[in-house]
Amino acid sequence: MDWKKATHLFNKLSDMEIAKMYSVSACTVCAVRKKFGMSEPKKDLSFIDPYLDILGNAEIAEKFGIKKRAVYHRCLLLKRRKLNNSI
Repeated sequence: MDWKKATHLFNKLSDMEIAKMYSVSACTVCAVRKKFGMSEPKKDLSFIDPYLDILGNAEIAEKFGIKKRAVYHRCLLLKRRKLNNSI
């Protein structure tokens, strides 16, 4: 595949979204993006919220192709919000 034609998407869409468009894995897209020296855009991770009480951080990260660290930080953010709302 000629990834040079898709480089304009790297700063607009997540690796997972690009992977779905081109029917490849998110890891492949991540490797290509890094090869071109591009960073990944900030993601809205609210879509993982329903899974936080059901699955572990590693399972969520693997399932959605995101970093475990990002899942962990999302958990912390939600706990802080819940704590601040209860005060």
